[in-house]
Amino acid sequence: MMFVKEILAQTIRNILAHKLRSLLTMFGIAWGIASVILMIAIGDGFKLGYYEQLKVLGKDIAIIWGGRTTHQVGGQRAGRNIRLTYDDVLAIERECHLVKHVTPELNRSLHAKSPYNSGVFAVHGVAPIYQEIRSMKLAGGRFMNRADFREARTVCVIGDEVRKQLFADRQAVGSEIRIEGIPFLVIGRLQHKEQNNSYSGLDDEKIFIPYTTMIKHFPDPRPLVPQR
Repeated sequence: MMFVKEILAQTIRNILAHKLRSLLTMFGIAWGIASVILMIAIGDGFKLGYYEQLKVLGKDIAIIWGGRTTHQVGGQRAGRNIRLTYDDVLAIERECHLVKHVTPELNRSLHAKSPYNSGVFAVHGVAPIYQEIRSMKLAGGRFMNRADFREARTVCVIGDEVRKQLFADRQAVGSEIRIEGIPFLVIGRLQHKEQNNSYSGLDDEKIFIPYTTMIKHFPDPRPLVPQR
């Protein structure tokens, strides 16, 4: 016990004898601890912001494109084109049991016109489940349903910026627009979405139609249709 008291007394004497050095030492320790805490807080903040932006894009999603092979596989040469088809969508639905939902997506830049204005917009052909996959909220009307998809109906849902450009403050839902001259009924409009990331443009600036309608009226030069 006496030994501990002597150590404490000697420590106090040293601190009092070298006040500036002791103060700088304590400041350095405090600054080091504060720096570590600050770096952890900044890292957590960036991580939280990143996750929030991913949630805007869609929760727990994977986006798949075709491309070119980089290695020789199964006797096939490297650099071979891989193009996804609608059969791939069906195969994922059938065989990938951990995948909850899957949707095809085909987009093109097309001219759209309302009675009041016109413009060129990204038109996306998708499945009804796309709204849930992409965490989209409606400001009015409805999203496309299975009947729209099955019957390839000429209906559309418009983003907030599309609504502003084509209708301004007028009623959009229930109105008609023409996409490349084909009449489409506006069945819904999306809420404005704060979006800092995307893979094909902002949702506010898009028009969404049934995928079946897309391949019927605006097919890709190599359309994603079932290969039978």
